[in-house]
Amino acid sequence: MARRRRRSRASRLSLGATVILVCSLFLIARKAWPALAVFWVFVLLAWIAFFRKTQCDVELDNGEGCGNTAYGRLRACHLIKHKRAKNDALWALMKLKNPAVRYRIKWAQPRSNYGRESPRPEDESARVMHPLYDGVMLGATVIGAIVAVAAFGFQLGSIK
Repeated sequence: MARRRRRSRASRLSLGATVILVCSLFLIARKAWPALAVFWVFVLLAWIAFFRKTQCDVELDNGEGCGNTAYGRLRACHLIKHKRAKNDALWALMKLKNPAVRYRIKWAQPRSNYGRESPRPEDESARVMHPLYDGVMLGATVIGAIVAVAAFGFQLGSIK
C-alpha cells in the first residue's frame, strides 16, 4: 500500500511567505502604502495569534499556567482538555456557548459493558490564564483580516 506523504512544516511556511511577498510586491508596485501598512498589520496579528511559538497558558490545578508549547496565543498545547478550555473561553468572551460542546462524548455510566473503566467526565474548571488578552487578539485578528481584505480589494478595483 502506498504511503501518504505529509507536507513538511517548512513547505507550508515557504508557501505562506511566498504569498505574503507577492501581495507586498503588488501593493508596492501600485504605490498603495496605506493598504501595504494594513496588510502588514494583519500579517503580524495573524502570526501572533496563530503561529508564534508560545506557552499554552491554560490554568492548571495548582493555579499556574500550563507551560507546554503552543503555536499562537489563540491555540493551546497538545492536550485535548486544554484545547477545549481555550476554545470555550474564547466563545465565552463573546457571551456565546461553544457550538462544539454538542458533539463531545458524554459518558452516562461509570463503567462500560466490557468491565473497563470509562473516562471520568471532564472537569469543567479548566480556564485560561489571560482570557481578555486572548479575546483582544482574536478581535484584532478578525478586524485586521476584514480591513486588509477590504483595502486589498479596493486596490484591485482601482486598477486601470
